[in-house]
Amino acid sequence: MKVSSFSGDFEVLIKNASAEGDLVCLKAQVGVWDSLIYLDSSDLWRLTKIFLRPSVLLLLLKLSLRFLLGQNKAN
Repeated sequence: MKVSSFSGDFEVLIKNASAEGDLVCLKAQVGVWDSLIYLDSSDLWRLTKIFLRPSVLLLLLKLSLRFLLGQNKAN
């Protein structure tokens, strides 16, 4: 995953996810920094709504089929 900003482009590697109380905690590396990303229920709902958009669902389906058929190419 990559984050682009005025400060530059940063690779983001999500290493793990866990539940901490009412939050989801993503352990990630952003560039050279180890990071913790906390998601509450409103963040999770927002992500769900984004991923339920038809164009995103079609892309996920296409990528899944490529993976299942062994045509996944590394970027």
